[in-house]
Amino acid sequence: MKAFKKINRSSLKAIEKPILRWFWVRRYRVPLFVITVILLIAFSKAPYVNLFFNAYLIIFISVILAPLILDIDDRSLFWGAEILFIISSIVWFTDRDSAETVINYAFIIIFSGVGKALFSSF
Repeated sequence: MKAFKKINRSSLKAIEKPILRWFWVRRYRVPLFVITVILLIAFSKAPYVNLFFNAYLIIFISVILAPLILDIDDRSLFWGAEILFIISSIVWFTDRDSAETVINYAFIIIFSGVGKALFSSF
């Protein structure tokens, strides 16, 4: 009885090819997004500005900018939010605070997907 299957190289290449193509097409957008998030974090640490910025606002702005900068499909955002809603409904029975946090992230992702759908229609 074998515990591990041998990985076929052709199937591995078939899996890697779309991922590497996605990164190659967006090779300048990924560092731009990382720099944008770093600037948001640095901006939130500035005096008097940090009164308005908190962790949720930085996450909100980053998730709103992610589909626009990285060209993420809005369908995948809606599916991700749906999965978070299912997880939060399961967690709701054990810990309501954690479920509410997951729902907040799901709503942020839905808002990001709606923004991407609106901007892609232009």
